[in-house]
This record gives sequence, C-alpha cells and structure tokens, in this order.
Amino acid sequence: MAESVREVLKMCGIADERFSLEWASAAEGPRFVQLITDYCMKIKSMGSLGSAEGEEPLDVIKERLDKAIKAASNTKVRTSFGMVAKGLNKANSYDAPAIKEAVAKKVVPAFEKAIG
Repeated sequence: MAESVREVLKMCGIADERFSLEWASAAEGPRFVQLITDYCMKIKSMGSLGSAEGEEPLDVIKERLDKAIKAASNTKVRTSFGMVAKGLNKANSYDAPAIKEAVAKKVVPAFEKAIG
C-alpha cells in the first residue's frame, strides 16, 4: 500500500517524501514521539504543499489529488492492488524492489487509466 501511495503522490505532482509509514507499538511511547517530531520537522522544512514541489501551482495539485481520490475507489484500481498483494504473498516476496516493480506494472497503470 505504501508504495502505491508514493507512486500516486508522484503522479499528482507531490514530493513522495511527504508520505511516511512507520510502525510503533503502544509500548514504544518515546519512539512514537520521536517519529512524529521528526516527520513534522521534515514537513516544515519542505514548506507548504506545492512550494517544495516547485513545478505545479497548488490548484493543479489539488485537482490531481481529487482525481486520485476518486480513482482509488475505482474497482479496477482496487482489484489491481489486491492482485499485487496476492501475487507477492504467493511468491513469498516482500522486498522493496519486488513491491516497487509489481506496483509499477499493475497498480500505477490502473490509476493512470482511472485518472484519465
């Protein structure tokens, strides 16, 4: 899922560094605080949405995000994501390059088609 989010953000013109997925258990309070603090500092250093991306006006980014949100509910997009997850599970392959390749081959094209 995280790789799909990164790719969709790129398609929308948003720096994928704005997305982060980290795990912390309920017993890791100090780690959780550090993760949130680090993430907030990173986002602050990037500036407001659109400023770090530098290429597109904010209204264009928002329009792309709206389309991506709509596309995420598209049955073909959701099915492609499920097929990727099933294929990775069947192959017992969970390394980053395998995930990235599978998302690029199946999920990204489905999103692009749904966005139009």
